[in-house]
Amino acid sequence: MDQFYVYVYKAKKAGSIEIKRRNKTIEVKKDDVFYVGKGKGRRLNKGSRNVECERFIKIFGKNIEKVKEDLTEEQALAYEHELIQEITASGKYLTNVLAGQSSKELDSSDICIIKYLYKLKTTNVIKISEDDIAYELGLYRAVISRIIQQRDTTYASYPALCPDNIVHYLNKYKRDVYSEIKYCLDLIDNGVLNMTQTELGTYFRIEPTTISTIKQGDYIPIPPSKTFLARLLRNHDNKETPSIKGQMKYIMDELLKEANITLTDIHERIGAKYALNYAFFIDLKRHYQGGYVEPTTEMLLDMMALKIEKNQKYVQKIS
Repeated sequence: MDQFYVYVYKAKKAGSIEIKRRNKTIEVKKDDVFYVGKGKGRRLNKGSRNVECERFIKIFGKNIEKVKEDLTEEQALAYEHELIQEITASGKYLTNVLAGQSSKELDSSDICIIKYLYKLKTTNVIKISEDDIAYELGLYRAVISRIIQQRDTTYASYPALCPDNIVHYLNKYKRDVYSEIKYCLDLIDNGVLNMTQTELGTYFRIEPTTISTIKQGDYIPIPPSKTFLARLLRNHDNKETPSIKGQMKYIMDELLKEANITLTDIHERIGAKYALNYAFFIDLKRHYQGGYVEPTTEMLLDMMALKIEKNQKYVQKIS
């Protein structure tokens, strides 16, 4: 059975609202439809819509009504578009049509911008919905869906091009990165992700010290995008992994018992040989909670060589 449906928001009470960009005041009657949408599951009750729709809800309240059910997604998009056309043709105002435009006024630059914004969304650069894109460009959300989901080959040849006002999108739709990091840190603590805080920082391009601050802060954990989270899980699941952390933890703790050996010495003499940066040892010292793993013979020889070298230098210094 198909699960998609088309729904509407109706005003709970009558009143008026000023639409500034159209320089007019609109009278709304009780039960007037002011938003048309399509969805599945609990979509009609979840999340927010575009800014103008939310203004209408705040002023008039909303009653939600499913107008057609048991549709494929294609059928739901088509009926949503048809219903929007029908209601706007009768002179009623819908918050779906945000700049008085229709899909017939879509131009090539809009298509390129839509594709570019969607690319930024899927690569986890900005957090923007189809409703948001519709609001920004003054188009039907159904049109945005058709372009993004590539349901119409008409748009296939258009490239994704950066809009001139890209700074606006980066500022307005920036991700809550710290909350996403907090979410990932919780996965690490719960054993879902097998990685260090330093490794997590490389994914977000954030310094290890900042990651530590986020861990201690009162940020609300928010999941990152599905694509980004899937990449983390694939690369850092809890399967059998190389034991370098446990091995280096043993070597580091043994060497730091020597008064004349520092973490910098361990990094420069041993870490560099195994392509481990200084941040790796800092993270290992502060956050690693796993057990020791027996080092290889070569690692033990490196450890002993460093001990001997430092002790000889120490003896020479005091002689």
